[in-house]
Amino acid sequence: MDEMLPQARHGLVSAVMFNLGYLPGGDKSVITRSESTLAALSAASRLLSPKGIITIVAYPGHAGGAQECEQVRQWCAQLDSGRFEFELIAAKPGDQSAPRLFAVNRKF
Repeated sequence: MDEMLPQARHGLVSAVMFNLGYLPGGDKSVITRSESTLAALSAASRLLSPKGIITIVAYPGHAGGAQECEQVRQWCAQLDSGRFEFELIAAKPGDQSAPRLFAVNRKF
């Protein structure tokens, strides 16, 4: 992301949205992977404007999804709380396989 977006736009992105897992109706063996997801999240956080938001929908119910979801949660938790805040919303609280929405807001 850092390389694809012109340098003049860095710090000016209002929203970045992630929908993890696999493409609906697509090949279910092709899924997002934690390593590339975390790298993309880090890039997105650097590009985000003040008051900008990153949303991440993670699906722990598919193979590898629970691990990726947990790693996204850990990534969110380690963000600088002076600059970012995050919220985790479970689609069905108590259902470990239900989708999760992470909302990361840049404070300034």
